[in-house]
Amino acid sequence: MQRRFGALALFAILLLFLMPLRAEAHAGLVRSVPAIGETQPTAPAAIELEFNEDLDPSFSTVQLFDSQNTLIDPGPGAIDPANPRVLRLPLDGLPNGSYTAIFKLRSALDGHTTSGGIPFGVGVAAATTSLLPPPG
Repeated sequence: MQRRFGALALFAILLLFLMPLRAEAHAGLVRSVPAIGETQPTAPAAIELEFNEDLDPSFSTVQLFDSQNTLIDPGPGAIDPANPRVLRLPLDGLPNGSYTAIFKLRSALDGHTTSGGIPFGVGVAAATTSLLPPPG
């Protein structure tokens, strides 16, 4: 009986090592335009966020807030059809000021959600309060 239990335990351990492991990770930001904390002399034509996994278009959004947490552009932005890892928010020009692009997205690979903020400045430095997401 003890020998049979030992053989079953050894078999179970071997199965664990042979099973493929599933990656459990969130989509991580690879780059942004503008870059985090960057001061640009003029307003960018768009905010572009690139992640390390394909994004779920039904859930992934980006919005733009100013330094007083006023919603400037409600988004939602769009995923680039040529590259499903890129979320883009076109802009119509911004006055000088400090801004934060707030993103919320879901990985198409594993369904995990990620959110964050990209502070940047146009003609002025990004305010340190831009590092905080807006209320709500």
